[in-house]
Amino acid sequence: MRGLPASLTPRTVAVAGGVAHLVAVFAWAWTSGVSVGPSDPLVIAVSVGYAGLGVFLLAALPLYLLARLSLVTPIVIALWIAGETVVQWLLGTHLHPISSYLTVSPLLVGVVLAVGITEALSRYGAERVSGRLGLGRLV
Repeated sequence: MRGLPASLTPRTVAVAGGVAHLVAVFAWAWTSGVSVGPSDPLVIAVSVGYAGLGVFLLAALPLYLLARLSLVTPIVIALWIAGETVVQWLLGTHLHPISSYLTVSPLLVGVVLAVGITEALSRYGAERVSGRLGLGRLV
């Protein structure tokens, strides 16, 4: 069996996942008619940059934490948030779930990070006590 490519690092996994998530969400938003209201180019650039950074980090951060430290809860929370947005869109229970996702995604990165820190501290403590469940690299 061959090993993983040398270029496969936690950083490359995170960037690839973040870019894929960004492209998918922006394509979904564009095909669903989500747009930036004002025609001022600076406002559009700031709005798209804010949403883009949040959407990118919402995938990249959990993937990095999974690949680098084997933290599972951040990716579970990020998938749950994305899944909840899709369900709201499919069922029509939220008027604008995609635009809301774009708007709050930078804030949700903080939630994902807080969950990751909590898991890391818990696993570090468990490793100190039992010698098991420590943090380790997957890639």
